[in-house]
This record gives sequence, structure tokens and C-alpha cells, in this order.
Amino acid sequence: MPRVLVFAVFLLAGCSTWTKPGATPDQLAADESLCNQRALYQAPLDMSSLADAGPGANAPGYSCTNRGCVPSSSPFSGSGLTDRNGAIRSVLFSQCMKERGWTP
Repeated sequence: MPRVLVFAVFLLAGCSTWTKPGATPDQLAADESLCNQRALYQAPLDMSSLADAGPGANAPGYSCTNRGCVPSSSPFSGSGLTDRNGAIRSVLFSQCMKERGWTP
């Protein structure tokens, strides 16, 4: 798996502190890994130039989820590239974690 892809996948897990009564750190790591894989499968990296991204929920420089949009801290910032599926992948990851009993 390319380094950029691995980095992008692990960024999803670092966005929130997930809690689940009685869960161990190993269970958290396993569920984060599973949910990252599922989200990446459902919304794979879709890199495009910032010029092609256009306005909207995935506008250059912003990362959007169901909680709103914030300036992006993407590893691709400043590279002229944006991941069009980044925002939806974040939502899919969160949904998966919640389905597994975790709360952000």
C-alpha cells in the first residue's frame, strides 16, 4: 500500500477520540482499522487537481462532514491535489464506528 494511502487512512482514526464502555485499546484499534478499510473501500481515494475540484462540499482547502466544514489539514494541502472522497469517507468511518457501539 503506498505511503500516502496509508497516511490518509490513518488520518481518519485520528480525527476523534472514540469511547465505548468496557472496551480495550486493542478493541478500539481493531474497530478503527476495520472501519477505515470499509470506508476506503466504499469511497476510495479520488485525487484531482484543485482546479478541477470546483465549489461545493469538497471545495479546495475544506474538509466537510455531517457536522460542517473546516479548513483542511490534508497531507495533500499545498500539493495542488485534493481527495474528492475524503469528506464522505470520514462520514462512512464515523457511521461504522457508531454501528460498532463507539461514541465520538
